[in-house]
Amino acid sequence: MKSSRKTQSHFLVILSLAEIIVCVKAATYVDGRAPQEFDKLEHHKMLLGVQMLYDDMFLQSRVKCLERTNLYLSALLNAAKLRFANMMDPVIDLVLTKITPVDDEFLFRDRFGDVNYYRSVQYMKDGALGYEVSFEGADLVLFVTGRPVEPPVLRQDGSWIGTPTIGGVCTRDRFGLVHDNGKSFSGATDLAQQISFLLGAVRPVSPDGSLLSQAGGGSQYYGLSKEGKAAILNHYKRHHRSESCCWKDRPRPIKPKYPVDFLLDRRVDICEAAYGAPYKECTLEADGKRVSAQCRIACCKDGGPIREVFVPDGAKCGSEGQMCIYGWCIDRVGDYLTIPSLMIPAIPGGTAYDWDKIKSEIESDNSD
Repeated sequence: MKSSRKTQSHFLVILSLAEIIVCVKAATYVDGRAPQEFDKLEHHKMLLGVQMLYDDMFLQSRVKCLERTNLYLSALLNAAKLRFANMMDPVIDLVLTKITPVDDEFLFRDRFGDVNYYRSVQYMKDGALGYEVSFEGADLVLFVTGRPVEPPVLRQDGSWIGTPTIGGVCTRDRFGLVHDNGKSFSGATDLAQQISFLLGAVRPVSPDGSLLSQAGGGSQYYGLSKEGKAAILNHYKRHHRSESCCWKDRPRPIKPKYPVDFLLDRRVDICEAAYGAPYKECTLEADGKRVSAQCRIACCKDGGPIREVFVPDGAKCGSEGQMCIYGWCIDRVGDYLTIPSLMIPAIPGGTAYDWDKIKSEIESDNSD
């Protein structure tokens, strides 16, 4: 009896050790594979060349000159691209290949001056007659205007005004349109939504706070829902071997920039850009730490409430290559990014974000 108990005890110890070993191994694996194996995988990939257009009204924003406009639009596209950072099947790779300026008469406007989304997009689909503009070679065409676009009103079928053709990538329906203020990348989320629909994404069955859960972006999560990701993968599988597939070639890129590079290169005050001149980053400290949470900045003005703004997309937020995306610090896995969980608090805690440090790092990188 004693021998049996002793044997049973040894068995339990061995079983416990085996469980620990399995857990340790699982922690070093990604999607059931070791990191070195993960890097060798040939993932489904959509490599897409993007043409961007902008109008005179956008040029009148703080972007001002041609060189800055190109850099700003490149950073804006990269900000939208980050919303797909945790997608691995397929991997979404957006490459800016061409930037085209047009005048203020290009887009259709209503009597209030707002841009009519559908008439303007249809005009581009029809070839923009009267303008010497070519969309040849572009897998996606995205227009960024400085004018307000008609508000995203919900229809009875649950869709909202301002939705491009679902699955329009690679076809004559590959066009999207957004408003951006030209100074704080206000249109990044709208741009990500436009791209999502064009790649075949659908809205979640029930509101879950993800990217396509509502017009203007999700309230809980920066990326697509499971339904949205599955729809893009299905679209990929349906068209990958077709003659009209456009994502298998390699577009020639324009040098990439993230919003953090653009804003810090130009000494833009993030709080002022978001909320106006009276606001500045809070200098208050609590327990020796700055008020701002990780990837978020607290903005103050005399006698006014403390407001919050996201650290610009692309900023480093950890010692192991983590990056700020839409106010959250996201971990890297190989060449891809993943998130800790779907439900993230609206105002996360964590290590206070050192905005001065990121400024000095950017300056150091630029001087090298």
